[in-house]
Amino acid sequence: YTFYSPMENPGVTYTYYVMSGNKSGYKPKYLWDFTEWSKCDAKCGGGTMVSEPSCIEQQNGVVSASFCKDIPKPAPKTRVCNEHPCPA
Repeated sequence: YTFYSPMENPGVTYTYYVMSGNKSGYKPKYLWDFTEWSKCDAKCGGGTMVSEPSCIEQQNGVVSASFCKDIPKPAPKTRVCNEHPCPA
């Protein structure tokens, strides 16, 4: 038989632990990397696609560029696309 009364504690004790700081020893590593290419800016006759560098944290992906502020940012990459001739 169990009796519950919100006014009386039947002797149950709770202890909570909250982790503080980075106890795992993991140190985030940030770097510039190229992710996606833009759409081609021409349908024919030769166009350009651009890939802009993004600041990346190796385990978590894209982060704010402010995390890479001390790392030289590379120039955007470009490549040609849709080089086939345009119809006359």
